[in-house]
Amino acid sequence: MVPLKSLSIFSLSLLSQFVNGVAIATTDTKSPALAASCPDSDGKIIVDANSKVRFYVQCATDRPGGDIPGPTPWVNSIEECIAACASTPDCVAAAYGVGTPGPCFLKSNLGFPNANGGIVTVFRDGGMSGLSCPSGANKKLVINADTFHTVKCFWPRNPEPDGFGVTVLSPSFEECLKSCDARRDIGCNFATFYPGQDVVRGQSVPAPGGKCVFSKKLSVAILPDLNAWWGVRDSMCPTRDGKTVLSEGISIDAPGRKYEIKCNSDWLENDLEEEPRQTDTLSACLNECDRRQPHCRGVVWSISQGTCFFKGGKPGVIVPSRPGLIRAKVIAK
Repeated sequence: MVPLKSLSIFSLSLLSQFVNGVAIATTDTKSPALAASCPDSDGKIIVDANSKVRFYVQCATDRPGGDIPGPTPWVNSIEECIAACASTPDCVAAAYGVGTPGPCFLKSNLGFPNANGGIVTVFRDGGMSGLSCPSGANKKLVINADTFHTVKCFWPRNPEPDGFGVTVLSPSFEECLKSCDARRDIGCNFATFYPGQDVVRGQSVPAPGGKCVFSKKLSVAILPDLNAWWGVRDSMCPTRDGKTVLSEGISIDAPGRKYEIKCNSDWLENDLEEEPRQTDTLSACLNECDRRQPHCRGVVWSISQGTCFFKGGKPGVIVPSRPGLIRAKVIAK
């Protein structure tokens, strides 16, 4: 293996230019592949040997923020940092503090770049998802049983600056939509993706991924922004607030039941069980209630924590303004 070229470390925090080209890391007992190094691998792609996930390499680059909680892996090469990210759920990027060993900071999102000669940033190639405009128009990206995003292309809309308006960088359109869903607690209803917009030394240049803007509401535009791709979030809340949904049911003899959904609302008292259950979605919480019929007559579900409280008997005290909670009541057939 060819050792990494040395880089001076002067702070943990760039973005060098993207260079066309592909460097595929392969395993060959007869002729071992050269190790990734900087500046030679800058702007190229490395394929993780185990997962086959493709990663872009950015030399002399740090992207602060978005660190995944937990221990920081210490690795001896760019490839090892890539492998650590590829094997970690929710990891879309990593910053390697060059060393033998050196820290590999795993990240759940792609932050804005800072120049740093001692850091190499790697991030997933978003081109593998295949979701883009105009080919993806009106397609749906399913997040979970509660939520999907509908793709809009050449849509005459503008994000409202006073309606949330947070901007991040995403390695792909799909990751942009998923990041919007991760911010559902604070009101992301729409995601606007501007592909290829990144900043290198103060200039916008073609780049993998793009800029992702989250917003609560939109305004009508006279003309569509041809550079923007859109995702419209459809979910239990706020889309189905005040409406009824049908649970999946648990068997032919115990089919799904109708539930009335109330967003940002709590239902005090009348808990069926002392300990609530943890579920990934409201739909799963409703299914657990179905398993407890006829005693379970409704639920309260926490969006951020996934806590499912089962309710029985007559409705208790209703609290209509509890952000982050969803109340669902069985509707008589």
